[in-house]
Amino acid sequence: MLSNYKSICVALLILIGSFTLRFLHLGDIPGPTFDEVFYPRYGFNYLTGEN
Repeated sequence: MLSNYKSICVALLILIGSFTLRFLHLGDIPGPTFDEVFYPRYGFNYLTGEN
Protein backbone atom coordinates (compact mmCIF):
# COMPACT_ATOMS: atom_id res chain seq x y z
CA MET A 1 0.00 0.00 0.00
CA LEU A 2 2.79 2.41 0.90
CA SER A 3 4.72 1.75 -2.31
CA ASN A 4 1.60 2.49 -4.37
CA TYR A 5 1.13 5.80 -2.52
CA LYS A 6 4.81 6.59 -3.02
CA SER A 7 4.55 5.88 -6.76
CA ILE A 8 1.56 8.18 -7.10
CA CYS A 9 3.35 10.97 -5.22
CA VAL A 10 6.44 10.67 -7.41
CA ALA A 11 4.31 10.66 -10.56
CA LEU A 12 2.42 13.75 -9.39
CA LEU A 13 5.65 15.57 -8.58
CA ILE A 14 7.02 14.80 -12.03
CA LEU A 15 3.76 15.90 -13.67
CA ILE A 16 3.58 19.16 -11.72
CA GLY A 17 7.26 19.87 -12.37
CA SER A 18 6.93 19.25 -16.09
CA PHE A 19 3.85 21.46 -16.41
CA THR A 20 5.57 24.21 -14.43
CA LEU A 21 8.66 24.13 -16.62
CA ARG A 22 6.57 24.00 -19.79
CA PHE A 23 4.14 26.83 -19.07
CA LEU A 24 6.25 29.13 -16.85
CA HIS A 25 7.26 31.79 -19.41
CA LEU A 26 5.31 30.56 -22.40
CA GLY A 27 4.06 33.99 -23.50
CA ASP A 28 7.38 35.79 -23.09
CA ILE A 29 9.44 36.00 -26.25
CA PRO A 30 12.90 37.35 -25.39
CA GLY A 31 13.51 39.11 -28.69
CA PRO A 32 13.07 38.88 -32.42
CA THR A 33 12.71 35.22 -33.30
CA PHE A 34 12.33 33.82 -36.79
CA ASP A 35 9.00 32.03 -36.87
CA GLU A 36 6.96 31.97 -40.04
CA VAL A 37 3.69 31.74 -38.13
CA PHE A 38 4.05 34.51 -35.55
CA TYR A 39 6.50 36.83 -37.29
CA PRO A 40 5.82 36.71 -41.04
CA ARG A 41 7.04 40.26 -41.72
CA TYR A 42 10.24 39.74 -39.72
CA GLY A 43 10.81 36.44 -41.49
CA PHE A 44 10.32 38.00 -44.91
CA ASN A 45 12.74 40.82 -44.09
CA TYR A 46 15.25 38.30 -42.73
CA LEU A 47 15.08 36.17 -45.86
CA THR A 48 15.34 39.14 -48.24
CA GLY A 49 18.21 40.71 -46.29
CA GLU A 50 16.35 43.88 -45.34
CA ASN A 51 16.52 45.47 -41.93
